[in-house]
Amino acid sequence: MRRHLTPDRTTAAFYAASGLAFILYPALRPYGPEAGPEGAADFASTAWLASHALGMAGFTLLAFGLRAAAESRAAGADRTSSAGSGTAGPGRAAHHVSEGPPSPGRAMEAWAWTAVVLLLPYYGAEAYGLNELGRYAVETGDPAVLSIADAFRYAPFAMTTFGLGLACLAVVGVQFARALLSSGPLARWGGVLAGSALALYLPQFFAPAGLRIAHGAVLCAGLLLAAVAAWRAGAPRAGAPRNEPPQDGTARNRTPQSGPGTGYLPRSFASKRSSASSPAATPPGTRR
Repeated sequence: MRRHLTPDRTTAAFYAASGLAFILYPALRPYGPEAGPEGAADFASTAWLASHALGMAGFTLLAFGLRAAAESRAAGADRTSSAGSGTAGPGRAAHHVSEGPPSPGRAMEAWAWTAVVLLLPYYGAEAYGLNELGRYAVETGDPAVLSIADAFRYAPFAMTTFGLGLACLAVVGVQFARALLSSGPLARWGGVLAGSALALYLPQFFAPAGLRIAHGAVLCAGLLLAAVAAWRAGAPRAGAPRNEPPQDGTARNRTPQSGPGTGYLPRSFASKRSSASSPAATPPGTRR
């Protein structure tokens, strides 16, 4: 039987992949002087190109993870609505207790995609533009051309969009931490670590190499913890029936009825249906 990832486990996969990208980005990035022959060699290196590509992947994978989390929340709301319509009697409200960590909503996803749109052009210039500039400087033996790097790095429009993208990322971090505060300890710590690291993504650019790598490690650890919590939330519970009644006693006198969308039927109604369909209940002379 083919098995598909549940929305919770899809969320976990994206969180984990994003966390690994966020630690590899600062760990692989060269930190030499960005001038002279050494700077040209750093810009031209495969490590420079790969590390910044991983940074872009980290932001994008995180946005996809929040997308899957929003779908998980919507699916949970649908299940709650279906359970309420199938089990709540007259004058009774259906109750639902969520067992997994609360999923971030559509608003957080929108902030994340906005951050991606604003950040990736700047990262593309850093990754591809500086890499080609460094290659040119190495091939021509003229490292003086690296002075062009600051011209587009600190251009007003580029800096504005980059700063706005980091501000959106900070909003995502705050919302991510708040969304997981009411969860279990694993998800709660993941939300605090990852949310804090996302909110502090701007100031870490001014830190030395060691602190930048430590910041990436904190962000990776937080996302991995959130991934484990989401993966566990998406695991089927052992021994749970397919259509499990709520635990508030509303389905005590109900009998499971197979088939999609039928939910739980009152036992008296199920008995009438079985009596009507049994041969013993068919009146003499009546054709079936």
